[in-house]
Amino acid sequence: MTDIEKTNLLFFASEAEQGDDNTKENVGGLLSAELSRKLAVEVVGTYALALVAAGGGSPMYVGFALAALVCAFGHISGGHFNPAVSLAVYVRGKSDLKTFFTYALAQIAGAFIGAAQHNYALTDQGLTFAANGGFPELGTFTASGKASAGSAFLAELTATMIFTTVILNVATTRAQAKNSFFGIAIGFVLTALASSIGNVSGGCLNPALGIALPALAEKTDDIWIYVLAPLLGGALGAGFFRFTADPDEFKEKGE
Repeated sequence: MTDIEKTNLLFFASEAEQGDDNTKENVGGLLSAELSRKLAVEVVGTYALALVAAGGGSPMYVGFALAALVCAFGHISGGHFNPAVSLAVYVRGKSDLKTFFTYALAQIAGAFIGAAQHNYALTDQGLTFAANGGFPELGTFTASGKASAGSAFLAELTATMIFTTVILNVATTRAQAKNSFFGIAIGFVLTALASSIGNVSGGCLNPALGIALPALAEKTDDIWIYVLAPLLGGALGAGFFRFTADPDEFKEKGE
């Protein structure tokens, strides 16, 4: 397999952990050296996303950052940086529960580090996270009030479903194994979706950011939306992928 094939099949990296990790050197008897390396990348990548998102910039900046991070680290960990994506990869059948849970914990840790750094920078200037934004919250349509929890939940769920469906199609299929656009496609669709639902839910689509950013801003009432909705959306995205993908995509190599 060529280097570009290895990179473009980035989410297949999780598949190898099911058999290969047991044969590699263990770190502390719990994690293999290979899995530890992947978790380190997931921490750093999610930290970078949290730092960009916490800065309160346009969704375009988060999309740009994600595209770059996926291209940079996809060949190491799969470049998930999002528990909803890791869940979608698991439901798609290219990961196991150990990988999903350890990735999710690493992603949440990275998000808290990024959020904490931004919070420190604000408090150092006498400002507060809550007053300066940069965390997902129910959007305001008009001056009369905010979007409902129900509409925000639906927005996060459906947007994450589309997001993960795109990821699984451009980055985990043999049919598109040689494409060179996977990172751009992932970054573009995140930008479009986050922008389109920004005035409804804030356009989070990521449980790790949905936990860490509101927690550091001490705005925790709606955290459940940003955890449950993207996870369900990721599972639905994987389910839709399994329904629409060529059956050959689910066969083991050599079958």
